[in-house]
Amino acid sequence: FAYSAISECKNLASIIVDSENEVYESIAGNLYYKGGNGLLKVVPLCPIKKFEIPADLTYIELGAFEDAICIEEFSVSEDNECFVSVNGVLYSKNVQDVTIDNGELSYEEYTFLVQYPLGRANESFAVPEGTDIIHANAFRNSQKLKTLILSDSVTHVQGGAFANSESLETVIFAENGNLIFIGSSAFSEAKALVSVTIPASVEIMEDEPFYGCEKLETVIFAENCKITGLETPFFRCSSLKNVTLHEGLEYLGAWSFSECTSLESITLPDSLTEIGESFFDGCTNLKEVKFGKNSNLCQIDFWAFRNCVSLTSFTVPDSVTCIEYEAFDSCENLKELRFGENSRLEYIGDGAFWNCEALTAVSIPAEVKEIGAAAFRGCSNVTSLTFSENSKLESIGEDAFSSFYKITSLIIPDSVTYIGSYAFAYLDNLTTVTIGSGLTELPEGIFYSCDSLTEVIFAENEALTTIGCEAFSECSALEAIVIPRGVTTIGESAFNDCIKLAYMDLPDTVTEIGSFAFSGCDSFLSITIPDTITEIAPYTFEDCSGLVEVLIPHTVKSIGEGAFL
Repeated sequence: FAYSAISECKNLASIIVDSENEVYESIAGNLYYKGGNGLLKVVPLCPIKKFEIPADLTYIELGAFEDAICIEEFSVSEDNECFVSVNGVLYSKNVQDVTIDNGELSYEEYTFLVQYPLGRANESFAVPEGTDIIHANAFRNSQKLKTLILSDSVTHVQGGAFANSESLETVIFAENGNLIFIGSSAFSEAKALVSVTIPASVEIMEDEPFYGCEKLETVIFAENCKITGLETPFFRCSSLKNVTLHEGLEYLGAWSFSECTSLESITLPDSLTEIGESFFDGCTNLKEVKFGKNSNLCQIDFWAFRNCVSLTSFTVPDSVTCIEYEAFDSCENLKELRFGENSRLEYIGDGAFWNCEALTAVSIPAEVKEIGAAAFRGCSNVTSLTFSENSKLESIGEDAFSSFYKITSLIIPDSVTYIGSYAFAYLDNLTTVTIGSGLTELPEGIFYSCDSLTEVIFAENEALTTIGCEAFSECSALEAIVIPRGVTTIGESAFNDCIKLAYMDLPDTVTEIGSFAFSGCDSFLSITIPDTITEIAPYTFEDCSGLVEVLIPHTVKSIGEGAFL
């Protein structure tokens, strides 16, 4: 029998089973195993306020009572060997757990709180001493309970134990108790819960413990709490304002604080090594994230701070080596991005700072080796982009800086060996570029439409062999350029519509010039084609209206259509 087989049927009043069914039967409209010794489901509209457990009932299915909100108390036959009722609450009689250790049998006995009557009128309840385990879903959907006190003896709170409790505001754990385990979704969607303090004794808290607790404002983990990892603990806790996390916490998983729209500030412990996927995604009021001086944070995962629109500054701890893709996507008011002098950052992922519109300056730390595609796309107010003098940067992805419209100068480090297409395109105010010695190719559209560019300086570099398609296309202010010796290929439309380009020194290493390479270069007066060229491609010098003289060497065997049209 599947736990979810008859779940969420809120208007179910009766289950009727054919008398010939060999597995199930219906008793008083509720579902049992044949013979009545196993209870599977009590219907939500069960009219019984005092539910009686007979002597022969030995098994109760997980979630059997989770929708039975009319039950106010349980009564158990004195002859029942498995269950007992104490003040109307259903408990197990001692359950024996048998383990084998080095060939020796050992026995431990546990007492479960099996089920709290969901329709009970009492607003408070204290779990009695001697109770070891709160059973899964034991309080799920409780209607009127506001305050719950757990005794010292409780060691385990199983999954979903207090989930969907309509009125539960406060849970008090024993300060010096023995609680070591809190199961998955233990308090999920307890919509009235306001505050929780997790005691130091807890070692394991499973996933989504407080998911959707929309009124939860304060969570405190005791200073010496033993929990080392949490998975999605506070997703959609929209009222959460205060969180105290303990040292020793190493991992917070995906969606940990996602959609906590009231969270304004948080201090993350030094022990934390990773900020998981969508960690603060949608925390629209988050203004401050604090790290200690001895932070061990290594990774900021994808979408970690996406849509944190109130975040204005962020200091990346020196220990961080990786910022994954779109980690800060659409942090539209992030103005200051700071890296320490001893930053160990090596990787900035695709779209990591996409649409951080308020960002004004970017300084790439020395240890960064790779910047992903569109890493800073949409950062349209950046006025300064600098790379460390000792930069180890090797790769810049396509469109990485194509929105830095306001920068005026750029120095590409010698360490860079790869740049993706259009990485520095559309930089309207860029006037000067220095290109490092590590590149073998200027990619397609690298400086496309940089219409203020007047000076291009190539480092001494015979490694550069290719100037790609549209590399300097529509650089309308460029007047002169000296192509480094060693370049063999100038791609299609490489200098298309460079309308002020009057001087071009083509080295005798160039063997191929693509179609439209110098189309629309109106200011060309003369051009000397080196004798390494055998073919002039179609439309190479189309619309060069100022061209007076062309020197074509004896090596040219073919002139394409419209080459000088």
